[in-house]
Amino acid sequence: MRVRPTGYTGLTAEDLFMFGNLAGETGDGGGGDAAFRVSALDVAAVKRALGWATPVTSAADFNRDGRTNALDLALVRRTLGHSLDTSGPGAGTLLTRRDGESDGVGEGVLSIC
Repeated sequence: MRVRPTGYTGLTAEDLFMFGNLAGETGDGGGGDAAFRVSALDVAAVKRALGWATPVTSAADFNRDGRTNALDLALVRRTLGHSLDTSGPGAGTLLTRRDGESDGVGEGVLSIC
């Protein structure tokens, strides 16, 4: 998201920030680009939590139904290999599937009038 400098924003230069959500990523702490990729570590984390009641903050309960179950495992398996491209300004499409195709998420510009 680009926020333009205006009297309303109080910015002196354009500001760029990115945000996103990668379904199936459990925060396995891979670091670098690996921190934004669904990997075998995410599958393993969900398998370890299978069958347990979980709080709403659980990284393995993707549908937030209070349990880590087959639905959560199916989601992490379906998104295995997906990643978020965080290469910086002008990255364009942020979500890339394992086949290299775009999921249509792009850049936006916020103008506050």
